Amino acid sequence: MGLRVYRRRWFFLCFDKNTGQISAVYYIGLNIREKLLLEKIQLFFGIGRIYNKPSLNAIYYEVSNITHLNSIIVNHFNTFSLVGANI
Repeated sequence: MGLRVYRRRWFFLCFDKNTGQISAVYYIGLNIREKLLLEKIQLFFGIGRIYNKPSLNAIYYEVSNITHLNSIIVNHFNTFSLVGANI
């Protein structure tokens, strides 16, 4: 799948056909130049992982642990709503 990501935030559910398991994932994808910003976000939340996709010139911050998603990520955005427009 040829997906180009510059500045995106995603929360989605994945279904594994083989195991029948559903998993939730939150990720932020940015241009590789923004690596320091994602490292600061990871440090702020204290969870998640960072990985890069050189072929897309992109870097990602991802949280997939359901306990962390619920108690940290969702709680944060419930407390501090995003204000602004997604470009």
